[in-house]
Amino acid sequence: MNLEEFSGPQIPQYAILSHCWGIEEVTFQDIQDIGRSRWHLMAGATKIRYAIVESSRHDLNYVWIDTCCIDKSSSAELSEATNSMYSWYEESEICFAYLEDIPSAQSSTTGLGHSRWFIRGWTLQELIAPANINFYGCRPAIPRMGTIFPDPSNAAGLSARIPSEYIKYRSNP
Repeated sequence: MNLEEFSGPQIPQYAILSHCWGIEEVTFQDIQDIGRSRWHLMAGATKIRYAIVESSRHDLNYVWIDTCCIDKSSSAELSEATNSMYSWYEESEICFAYLEDIPSAQSSTTGLGHSRWFIRGWTLQELIAPANINFYGCRPAIPRMGTIFPDPSNAAGLSARIPSEYIKYRSNP
């Protein structure tokens, strides 16, 4: 994996990963520490690999992941990232919402609203900003992100108390 920086009209199409932070998240510094980096062995690397694979399935060559794409040691970059987050989600081609606490084998959206993902501070903007959002459950035994939930908009709307039509039928202006 390589980090690349784009700005202005040079920004290519990309996917974005929405997730809950957990133990051993891979940071910008972990990725930059070439030669000594063991980021691929960290627990947080699993969802990064899944996002990369899923992005390629959607014919996208880039994926943006907050934990490793923001240099949190720079207060200026962290502040800019916080202020830009909504637009980054809005401008993504697709958002992968990775619900690591929901099994992907689940055949319905019944338990979707019970995910920890829905009680985070960033959930609302990550739910309404992207034009396309796919919810995935955790399935670490296979090299892909999991199984997409067939119609998560109802469970998402109920858990976030947002009418499902605002989630399901959102389109870019």
